[in-house]
Amino acid sequence: MRKIMMYLLTITMFLLCSAHDKFAKTRDCETQHSEGSFFVPIFRPCTGDPEIFLTINFKMTVKQCTAEDGRVTSKVHVRYHGTGIGTTTGNEYVLNAQEKDLTVVTEGCEFSMTQTFRQELISKGPLPNVRLLNTSTFTVDSNCESNFTQSSEVICQD
Repeated sequence: MRKIMMYLLTITMFLLCSAHDKFAKTRDCETQHSEGSFFVPIFRPCTGDPEIFLTINFKMTVKQCTAEDGRVTSKVHVRYHGTGIGTTTGNEYVLNAQEKDLTVVTEGCEFSMTQTFRQELISKGPLPNVRLLNTSTFTVDSNCESNFTQSSEVICQD
């Protein structure tokens, strides 16, 4: 039992020292939080409605850390919540999704990252769910200012 405790203590100390060393090499970190909403009309969504009007609220966190050698590590986390309504049937839809911990390491602040992912609008009525292929682009310019764009495409199943 004493050997196991000593072993665990050694591992714990090693991990603490490793973590301390990792953070000691990081010179500066900054975290930005933003939130907002946008409106997306979805045309021909394969559900019987010619259009679904979707309102999406998002919360985004971007953490950028600059190492002593000038490299910048950026981590992005985005959460979405949306509601939509079909224009013909009045059927309601809900969207809950997130993009977790997208990480990019660059020589400076400037970078652009495009991520493609699938999402599903959950139908609250008798019509089927709607599958989407979303493409989001997160860009940081040379002044460390960020920009976020997103587009959606409906995936119809035969």
